[in-house]
Amino acid sequence: MGMSLRSSSTLPKYRRFGARSAAFAVILGISLVVSACSSNAKNSGTSAAAGTSAGTSTAAAGSTGSAPSNAGASTPAETTKVNFTLNYLPGGAQAGFMYGKSLGIFQQHGIDLTITPGSGSLTTAELVAQGKVNIGYVDAATAFSVAAKGGAITVVAPILQVNGYAIISLKSTGIDSVKALAGHSLSIVTGLAPTVLLPAVFASGGVTADQIHDQNMASASQIGAILQHKVDAIVAAGDVQGPQLEEKGQQVNELWYYKNGVPTVGESIVVNSNYLKDHGDVVKQFIAASLDSWVATQKNPQAASEAEAQQFPAEGTAEQELDQIKVDIGLLCAAPGATNMGKVPEEVWQRTQTILEQFKLLPANSDYTKWETTDYLPSSLPSCS
Repeated sequence: MGMSLRSSSTLPKYRRFGARSAAFAVILGISLVVSACSSNAKNSGTSAAAGTSAGTSTAAAGSTGSAPSNAGASTPAETTKVNFTLNYLPGGAQAGFMYGKSLGIFQQHGIDLTITPGSGSLTTAELVAQGKVNIGYVDAATAFSVAAKGGAITVVAPILQVNGYAIISLKSTGIDSVKALAGHSLSIVTGLAPTVLLPAVFASGGVTADQIHDQNMASASQIGAILQHKVDAIVAAGDVQGPQLEEKGQQVNELWYYKNGVPTVGESIVVNSNYLKDHGDVVKQFIAASLDSWVATQKNPQAASEAEAQQFPAEGTAEQELDQIKVDIGLLCAAPGATNMGKVPEEVWQRTQTILEQFKLLPANSDYTKWETTDYLPSSLPSCS
């Protein structure tokens, strides 16, 4: 689904951006169709392969490749099987779940976890809305767009509190602010989410599109273009192309969208709304385990990268995954005004809705409170301080 951004021998790490933002772009690109999600969800049984079982099993190892649980860790006599579907391939934005699994954190919370790679936020969101997957991981903007079309999907816990989009340049260009882009060339990829949202960044930074020389190109060409000085900056993903440039020995400036007026909520835990009503206790356990797992990832990103590489070796080495994890850890508490992990201030939700309405992703006068809830969060959340 994504575009190749590096050689085939190390492809998985950098193909994620194209797919992630392309999924969002499909929604923004005028023709998203989500048919009868709401009514179908009530009649859809849980898929044996991709769904979540409400039954229990004796505590056991989860999906293939998990490391042993913590020695001496207390686990419930029975656990609930949960198949958790990611937004895309495992990477930095997903690492906490794999690390928590390897440490036995999910088992300790009564969850027998299987992690399934996805093929884009839109696909995962639709599967959740249709009841074919009960718990998934997608960006909040995509979840809202599916919910607005009648999909039975609810955002229950933002993990990456803001999107990871950025305008990236080499430090040598001196582009250290949005306003400093004036007179420079900028690589864009027509139709992708960060390009669609770019006017909001310009407006926040006090520049206009006619002050910047934009060049449309494929995602796969952006790194070469900036290294060969064919463009001065690229619109991309800070946790993908940023680390790629740094691995090539470059020093970069990253103008994050969330720091420049566009803090749309990022990758979040989402649940089928009907499953949520019937299995709220399981959702609470899953969220608590997920937050504990991300706290552990913050403390030991190296070990998290090793756990991810062990469970999904085809997606990159531990060293490669570590580059992304270090960036994504910075997004766990990046929402303006956030005081805790797993919860963003109401103003950030409101800002997200306003931006999505502006770009026709949501109908005018939408009510995001119908599509997200904090009711299943732990009473005590990890602090951002």
